[in-house]
Amino acid sequence: MLARSYLYVPGHRPALAAKAARSDADVIVVDLEDGVPPSERTAARQSLAEFVAAAARAPGRRPSVAVRVNPLDSAEVSAELAAAVDAGIRLIRIPKVASISDVQDATVLLATLERRAGVSQGMVRLQLGIESALGVLRAADLAACDRVVALALGATDLAADLGLAVGDDGAGLLTVRSLLVLASAGAGIAPPIDSVQRELDDLDRLRASSERSRAIGFHGRSAIHPAQIPVLNEVFTPSAQEVAWARNIVELQIPGAQIGEYGPGGREMVDAAVVRRARRILLLAGLTDEDDRASPDA
Repeated sequence: MLARSYLYVPGHRPALAAKAARSDADVIVVDLEDGVPPSERTAARQSLAEFVAAAARAPGRRPSVAVRVNPLDSAEVSAELAAAVDAGIRLIRIPKVASISDVQDATVLLATLERRAGVSQGMVRLQLGIESALGVLRAADLAACDRVVALALGATDLAADLGLAVGDDGAGLLTVRSLLVLASAGAGIAPPIDSVQRELDDLDRLRASSERSRAIGFHGRSAIHPAQIPVLNEVFTPSAQEVAWARNIVELQIPGAQIGEYGPGGREMVDAAVVRRARRILLLAGLTDEDDRASPDA
């Protein structure tokens, strides 16, 4: 199943690790960037193993653990990447990405860190935060970089860069969102991940804006409080009706999905595109793993 919810937790507060692991978030994102005072960043790096251990002890469906490091041009990012690999973290979110060469340099460093840690090459994967106009313009090339599995929208920073207000309907960033969907699909990676909603007490707004994001091709969203997680998990899980439709289409097993064949009840023409959509729904629902993007970390 592709992850539906990503819960940010400040890395300098490891006491929150167990609570985060019980939140039903698909992925805990240990934040070493904006959520951590500069004076606490060394301690935050050292807490990564604690978060990994807390997730491993969580009851039921255990969350994955990712880390958001500082930007690639920061002084501490090399130490943060090393700490993440050593802690056993296999998904790293890099914020404020706009330089393809910086991403390429990071992949070279990760290969060295994997060898040092005895980890198979390519095990550590990247999500890239798109938070500037330049990042948007380069999104297609960034999405095609080695190790990149998803793009993550940073709406607040991007709106500031573009001189926009982030309104309730997100209309100002609609074109940007569509571009990220296109860039992701073109590179063959997972759909993009939506930005956090900072208003913690407005779950109705969270649901409505998340449904709009899903409708234009996003899958999954970041959160800053456990109360937001159930809404995100519900919105980004295909409904029972969608799953039933997809099962019926796939179970037809039409050779080559030729045009002119009809689905259940004879009301829908089934061609290759319809079958692809059905298989995608089953992937998002966690009912098939035939796609490389089926990892819960992607």
